[in-house]
Amino acid sequence: MKLSQAPFGTSRDQKAVSLYTLSNARGMTVEICNIGCSIVSVKVPDRDGNSVDVALGYDTVPEYEANPSAFGAVTGQFAARIRRGQYQWNGKTVQLELNEGKNNIHGGSNGFAYRYWDCIEASGERLRFQLFSPDGDSGFPGDLTVVITYTLTDDNTLVWESEASTLTETICCLTNHSYFNLNGCDSGSTEGQYLTVNSDYILEIDEEMLPTGRILPVAESPFDFTSPKKLGCQCDEDHPQLKIAGGYDHYFILRPFSPFSVQAYSEETGIVLTLRTNAPGIQLYAGNFLNGTLKAKGGYYPQKRGGFCPEPISYPDAVNQPNFPSCVVSRNNPQKYRTELSFSVK
Repeated sequence: MKLSQAPFGTSRDQKAVSLYTLSNARGMTVEICNIGCSIVSVKVPDRDGNSVDVALGYDTVPEYEANPSAFGAVTGQFAARIRRGQYQWNGKTVQLELNEGKNNIHGGSNGFAYRYWDCIEASGERLRFQLFSPDGDSGFPGDLTVVITYTLTDDNTLVWESEASTLTETICCLTNHSYFNLNGCDSGSTEGQYLTVNSDYILEIDEEMLPTGRILPVAESPFDFTSPKKLGCQCDEDHPQLKIAGGYDHYFILRPFSPFSVQAYSEETGIVLTLRTNAPGIQLYAGNFLNGTLKAKGGYYPQKRGGFCPEPISYPDAVNQPNFPSCVVSRNNPQKYRTELSFSVK
């Protein structure tokens, strides 16, 4: 296992940003930077032994500080949407920034995805980053400390661990917002890549892409990924839930105790991505809003569905949905999630 560190640029608040590279003996390398604690690249061997970068990203610090699509970033304090940017807290109404129409998304325009994270450990196979969010930061009451750990193993698995803790009490919902394309980050659409999701139910969304509180079965619908099927084969069907989001951008409740949570496969490269997580579900986003106008690594402009995001995450808008699992973090109740991204070929 090897770790290297190189200058990547300077943040808007004049901090030195580094590009950290984890690599193993089997040809896998992962690059991570301080801005957004973001995964910049994931390079893995294809079936012919060629190195393929399967993660969408950028070339510069200013692009990560802007990052309108949250490529590779840790999103929070509350990933996904909060209806009207409001919730009740200790008898008072908390009002957050409305940065997506009438709602709040990913914690606002100064969310965790755009911040500088301190690297607090850099060892041979592991990186740990920390971010402290004080009481009132972006409108959220309560302090929050988040530690993200990335570990690369010898069997081509990237482990992503998050721990959110507080000395008081607050809400939290974190995810890693990496986009993957198993044909390569600059190779076009992912619609022909196969996906399996061990889920029997999704959360219904309304016209603002917020959960209604209803849980829908995936059986006999375009959301049934319980056996492998191409990501794009039903993406544009005349289904009310697909029409709202322009494709898949939905929360899948994961089956507990499954051998994996999500698996994706490319016939072209032979690369298989197997995701395992202890999060209760994933937000599956198929890159519906990529439109060829955003410049990514190497000057490439990803087109619609040029990358898919299998985001391990707690329930969206849970703070406003009493029937959803709690998103409250307290002194005695930290929030911990672990996700494994394993790469192989067939």
